Amino acid sequence: MRTWRGDGQPVPGRRRAGAVLAGLILLGTLNAGCGASAEPPLARAREAWRDQDYVASAQAYEEYLATNPGGDEEADARFTLAGVYYHNLKEYEQARKHYAAYLEAFPTGAGAYEARERLAEVNVELKNLREAIAQYEMLLVEHPNPPGWRKIRSTIADLYYRLEDYDQADIEYAKVVENASYDELTEQALLRLASIAAKVRSRGEVAVPLYERVIASTSDAAVRRMALKSLSETFADMFRFDEAVATLRRIEEPEEADYVARRIAELEKQRVLHTEAPEVDWSRGKGEGG
Repeated sequence: MRTWRGDGQPVPGRRRAGAVLAGLILLGTLNAGCGASAEPPLARAREAWRDQDYVASAQAYEEYLATNPGGDEEADARFTLAGVYYHNLKEYEQARKHYAAYLEAFPTGAGAYEARERLAEVNVELKNLREAIAQYEMLLVEHPNPPGWRKIRSTIADLYYRLEDYDQADIEYAKVVENASYDELTEQALLRLASIAAKVRSRGEVAVPLYERVIASTSDAAVRRMALKSLSETFADMFRFDEAVATLRRIEEPEEADYVARRIAELEKQRVLHTEAPEVDWSRGKGEGG
């Protein structure tokens, strides 16, 4: 049985089409009756796929499914066809239809886990973000605690973040971090949790230790630098200018020297303004960004 992993099989080739006609089944049937190759449709589908003629491959798979309902190779044909639409033709609505049909007909089939995951991904491509979340959640229900569950949970959190559902995103990122050692997923979740706390909720006191954990733990110099800048801005938003300046001074890269000097000068001006006009509500307008 052919399966699809990661980014799928060989990249789309010379005959990739920008769109596949909705009448592939009818077209395949007409071709079969008008002197087309007498070769069985599955053989033609597989040969066309090897030749990277993905339109012809999809057409032949559609023909097989239309003329052999309940056939012995229906599961493999439908799963592979969905993959052709998804990976090779980028026909996401067709891929969605066939992954859903596969799961309905073969809920415990060999490709069920991957089909559910791909169905979620296809819905992301179609901008159906809440449906994508539902499919990822279903994946975790059908396959409890798979090895990559934290990655799935992180993806769910990212989708809620894109939807600006920050309360739910916060909950999902916390699940990624809970009882986990520091890794890339932890790092990404901590940065998002800190951003939500500082920029959305104006709760800098929550964001500070999250940024500090990233700064202390990351092995990526660019991430450390970004976290230091964000931490400095968080301190500035809290009018803790000494700490904001001290945080910037922890950035040691020579190429950042001009930025650090310029930003420190700006913070010193902000400190003076805040000291001279303490009655002004300097916090107005904060907490509204993403």
